[in-house]
Amino acid sequence: MSAEENRKLVLMFCRYLSERKLDPMFALLSEDSNWSAVGQPETFKYGGPKTKSRSVEFISAFLNAFKDFRFDVQSSTADGDRVAIEATSRGTGAKGNIYENQYLLIFRCRDGLIINIREFFDQMAVLTYEKKEF
Repeated sequence: MSAEENRKLVLMFCRYLSERKLDPMFALLSEDSNWSAVGQPETFKYGGPKTKSRSVEFISAFLNAFKDFRFDVQSSTADGDRVAIEATSRGTGAKGNIYENQYLLIFRCRDGLIINIREFFDQMAVLTYEKKEF
């Protein structure tokens, strides 16, 4: 696939994420894909790599904790099989607390599917929200 086709694939993934359409979103991941979040799981429970099946569990639980959630792409850049996304999120938790974060995600694509996601975000925003909400 061309860099532009890969960019469109990733933007569709992000749109599904924002709309919380998880089945079509996860259908865009290859079965052998992995999703790595910034941080080590020993010190930040959300950090480290996850298989596709673990990503499905994790992201589903994360998004279901919000009354509303948006994931807005600010910019995208594609180069061959790699796509970089700058994005922001905003969600309202069950107790009414607001979660906001900023992201840099690096995607790798192969044969029309996403094979790897590396996610960078503000860990303190996650921990601060978690302390208020849970």
